[in-house]
Amino acid sequence: MKRRSVFRLAAAMVLAFPGCAHAGAAGNPASYAVKTFSFPPLRREDDEDRWPGDIARGPDGALWFTELNGGSIGRITAAGDIKEYRIKPRAVDARPGSIALGPDGALWFTIPNFHEIGRISTAGRITEFPAGEDVHPSDIAAGPDRAMWFTAPTSQKIGRITTAGRVTLYPVRTPKSFPQDITLGDDGALWVTERIGKIGR
Repeated sequence: MKRRSVFRLAAAMVLAFPGCAHAGAAGNPASYAVKTFSFPPLRREDDEDRWPGDIARGPDGALWFTELNGGSIGRITAAGDIKEYRIKPRAVDARPGSIALGPDGALWFTIPNFHEIGRISTAGRITEFPAGEDVHPSDIAAGPDRAMWFTAPTSQKIGRITTAGRVTLYPVRTPKSFPQDITLGDDGALWVTERIGKIGR
């Protein structure tokens, strides 16, 4: 039986800056310790291999992650306690992709093959919003306007969803650009990677 785990990488580093004295452990500038946290025993036959995907820090001191093959959103504490929340009853093909903390204190995630954006509260309540016909949302990030922004590679669009679930889609000017990852920049704009070898703003 296959099992997937969540890994924790703890790094103790001393960075060198001009004019600053520094020392590393045993002469090394960095030391690392990796700890593995295993999932609870499986209770379902249809999600034998969960495949943890994207991960984000929540407002509750825990980490929240997507399960690409389990149809669930997971929550893990610093102590390694894991709890899973099913997106749809018996819907292991939900395959959530990216996840990010929203301005409302909830975690927002993409469900590409269901054409949806999901929201999960820290209490585990899940709400789903349609992203648009033939829109397969990929990456997601919080914007400076109290909305979430996401990419839709196959439809060549950038999407915006309010915390109330209202979606607006913006076409990318370059044909076949396939916008992929998205993040908020220091200039208050959303920056996007495109598979054709460009960065979009």
